[in-house]
Amino acid sequence: GKWVSQLPPVKKTSLTITLDSHTCRVQMMGDRQTKSYVDAEQGGNGTYANNQYASGMPGEGFGIKKESKLRQYLPFVTFLLALVALVLGIAALAIAVDNKSDIDNVKDMTGEVQLSSRIDPSASGYRNVGQLWEGTGNWGTKTPLPHPRTDFAITKEAEFIYLVGGADENGTILSSVVKNDPFLHLYEEVAPLPETRFRHGAAVLDGELYVVGGFTSNNDSAEGQASREMRIYNIQEDQWRNGASTEFPHGDTCAAALDGKLYVIGGFGDGYGDIQRIVEEYDPVTESWKRIPDMPSGRTDIMCAVSGGELYAIGGYDGSSMTSTVFSYNPTLRTWRTRAEMPFIKGDGAITTLPGNKILVVSGETTVAGDDDGRKPSLHWTEEYYPELDMWVDKAPITVPRFRGGAAEVGGIVYVFGGSLVCDTDDPTAGGRLC
Repeated sequence: GKWVSQLPPVKKTSLTITLDSHTCRVQMMGDRQTKSYVDAEQGGNGTYANNQYASGMPGEGFGIKKESKLRQYLPFVTFLLALVALVLGIAALAIAVDNKSDIDNVKDMTGEVQLSSRIDPSASGYRNVGQLWEGTGNWGTKTPLPHPRTDFAITKEAEFIYLVGGADENGTILSSVVKNDPFLHLYEEVAPLPETRFRHGAAVLDGELYVVGGFTSNNDSAEGQASREMRIYNIQEDQWRNGASTEFPHGDTCAAALDGKLYVIGGFGDGYGDIQRIVEEYDPVTESWKRIPDMPSGRTDIMCAVSGGELYAIGGYDGSSMTSTVFSYNPTLRTWRTRAEMPFIKGDGAITTLPGNKILVVSGETTVAGDDDGRKPSLHWTEEYYPELDMWVDKAPITVPRFRGGAAEVGGIVYVFGGSLVCDTDDPTAGGRLC
């Protein structure tokens, strides 16, 4: 729910009528309530939800102070009081109708998946004054995906969001690509990848969608090893073509585009035991990859983003546990530096860059100290990073925790798709491969 404030009422309302040297005083006490809860449409005692004015106000009511000649004016005074009561009744009815309309307008917004630090939402006449939980922002429900999907890569081009590959609810690796229109709430399948792919990276560079790394199978055979192959999707022509292969394999990785170059970060190398520090840079002009300075430490399940001209590598798995460490790479200086750690250790979260170069990390999975069963619980927590302050700020927790989903920002709203709810290597149907 959400609290909103309105104009505070007058604590005491009085009406004075002077007749010759005698006074008739009409006095009403007002309600001091100045806040209302949007979801609580409650009545009772003549009170309207979201309205600080009430038709059943406590107080002195109507009182008449009688003087020596007052009785002769009683009919006239009674008429005036009736007229005043009629006017107040009409005004109260108008306020109630107006506020009911505002409530309905707020209810119509519940289709949005929204997390925003904006102070003024679009509900006319209301001002956001905070939430019931720690951290600002509002989460809502949008049109679900056509089918459950996890371990995919996500990116956006213009106002459209693309979900590439991944795995379905049965663990089957996918080649399908889904295009989402967040404004029309529509999903459309476009040309699929040439092969199945999951736990890979994706980014848009010069209007084309690049897919790099990942795995083509979830088994332990040769085809289940981390991939070096890159595929390029021409959005306008709805066609895929082969791109240059990376120098090193990258599984459970991420990718990002910065200053006309494509980057792929860390991940598994040859086999699930080889956790890499290796970072590669792709130049579309020369159509070639080259190795750049390694990350300070190796990571898989890593999250990456671009902000303020730097490439960020956030969280992930270091071989023993999830981590909260954050590194940023400056392509001009060709150097890495350590940034402020996240409030929680996590990997495989949904990540996106917000307007103003802020970075948002939503949910993800973590490791529990002393848990030898391999369970990795997913988190509700959402954090926003301010690069200029090198500081993380808690935001409203997501209502349904997940990991290996994806996030994208369009029009000031962050959309989070799919993912898995819990990772349990004791699950006999998973065989440990999907965790």
